[in-house]
Amino acid sequence: MLEAMKALLDKNQPLIKEKLNEDDAKILSTYHFLTKRPMIIVLNVNDNKIAEDSLLTQVKERYRDYGCKVMQISAKIEAELTALDPAEQESFLKILISRNRRFTC
Repeated sequence: MLEAMKALLDKNQPLIKEKLNEDDAKILSTYHFLTKRPMIIVLNVNDNKIAEDSLLTQVKERYRDYGCKVMQISAKIEAELTALDPAEQESFLKILISRNRRFTC
């Protein structure tokens, strides 16, 4: 089993792609391989590009077999939100959502 895992890693593939039977999964769980853990990919995009999802779609397709969660954010919008008090945050989010129906929180 470890040789199969090494072969996968040698091909630059994460271990999460390998389907294991219950016994092998139990054995592998004693090792703490990072590539066996679920992955999250966060794309930081320009705030005026947040509505575009072409890059998001491409990345989702590229990593489909990896079981990744892929999301798109704007760090600028995040920074602006954190600088506001809670009431202003809610108002700011309502404005963002009303301007862009694809934006969700």
